[in-house]
Amino acid sequence: MNFAKLIRILKPILPNIRSILLLLILTTSIPNARSLIGLEKAEKSGIPAQKISTEIYSKAILFLDYLASLDFQSASKMFHDGFPKAQLRTQLKQTWSQNISSYGNYRELRQMSISESEHAFHFYAKVIFDKKKIGLNLVLNNQLKINRYAYLPARKLPFTPQVNIPYDRPNKYTIEHILIGSKRYPLKSRLYLPNDIENPSVVILTHDFGPQDLEHRTGINGFFTDIAKGLASNKIGCLLYPKRSHVYRIPEGQLINPSWEIIEDIYNAIFRIKTLSKTRNSNLILLSYGFSSYFVPYLARKKLFNGYVLLNPSLRNPLDVLFEIEEFFLAKKSDSKTSDNEIFNLYNRVKMVHKKELDRHDEIFNYPASYFYSLERFKPIAFKKHEIQEPFLSLIASRDFVSNPVDYQLIKTILSESLHYSESFPMLNRIFHVGNQMNPKQDFLTPGVVSAHVIGEIKKFINIVDKK
Repeated sequence: MNFAKLIRILKPILPNIRSILLLLILTTSIPNARSLIGLEKAEKSGIPAQKISTEIYSKAILFLDYLASLDFQSASKMFHDGFPKAQLRTQLKQTWSQNISSYGNYRELRQMSISESEHAFHFYAKVIFDKKKIGLNLVLNNQLKINRYAYLPARKLPFTPQVNIPYDRPNKYTIEHILIGSKRYPLKSRLYLPNDIENPSVVILTHDFGPQDLEHRTGINGFFTDIAKGLASNKIGCLLYPKRSHVYRIPEGQLINPSWEIIEDIYNAIFRIKTLSKTRNSNLILLSYGFSSYFVPYLARKKLFNGYVLLNPSLRNPLDVLFEIEEFFLAKKSDSKTSDNEIFNLYNRVKMVHKKELDRHDEIFNYPASYFYSLERFKPIAFKKHEIQEPFLSLIASRDFVSNPVDYQLIKTILSESLHYSESFPMLNRIFHVGNQMNPKQDFLTPGVVSAHVIGEIKKFINIVDKK
């Protein structure tokens, strides 16, 4: 039989063969069996750039969160379009159900690493279940869509140096994967609850400027997770959720605004905690990081929380902070003339926004000018005497490369008539690791943990809140 005749015979059934082959590529067995996809070692030709690495880590975390909440449809959408999605969803469900049945509930990913070959990125991680740890391999294409995945024995993972989290006591808390938000914009969230404690205080963590994943992963460090583990190990609950802009796009024809991106989901988080039987009567603490501190005075006047923790807070217009960040990195470029021109042009655009001269649709820092115009209604205003009874805690990392004394003075002014505690950490960087103020990119790509001193100060503050 010649080749042309063979093709004519096979042509009607090629789509079915293709589907079967794709499923074989996807098939993942339990770790003690051999994988059908024949997992090969990644060609370690290099480490991806920080921005790409952060995006891959975020996607992997989201993929596991989808599986943990049994949302196999959303998980299947993370694969490239060539896969037969119905079969893929079935395969994802079967393998995940098998894992849960054998190893208990999913907790988190650890020991993550990425290597880059010519046409793909290779992600490895240890998947932590209640009863066992297994390996995971994801292969992503250049569009960061998943080409294939496999579970494998943990011993076959590439060696990745890990920093011990000294205050983490996994046996003292449970991680629940829950949804917050509306049906239109549900967010996969992680609730850390201390074991055997009814209505523990719950900390709701909110993010810095821009789209951010659940762990607020910066480089390779998901430092929100460190905070959640540390507090949950000390009888305090924590809710982590991604920023809405990280998961969804604003509806067509609309412009992104702070209410849609930030405020609505803070309200949604409160509602979710208050409707769970274990936390219905819990004290709520808002932990704001960076830009989200801008909204704290507005929220405090709403009487929504029992206390407020502000990490590296800035109550200035975020335009000024974003300009300082951009200026910091542009000034480090080797071509000083080019960087000077970029800084000058950016400064002029910032001034135009301040004067409301930039068209509301024009973008600056990847956001429309209208976003910054709409911040006016949330502008921090100093509290009057006896206006606010709830306490505040400000934690300042002195080696934050964005650190500006103006921020500290503004915080003191606005909170002067409230009960305000403050602590600074001379050796800590922007993500509260021991670090180098002048080389943040290197810091973010260096494995580290949030200082135990920071966890201790938050715990001490919440103890004060609980006694009120």
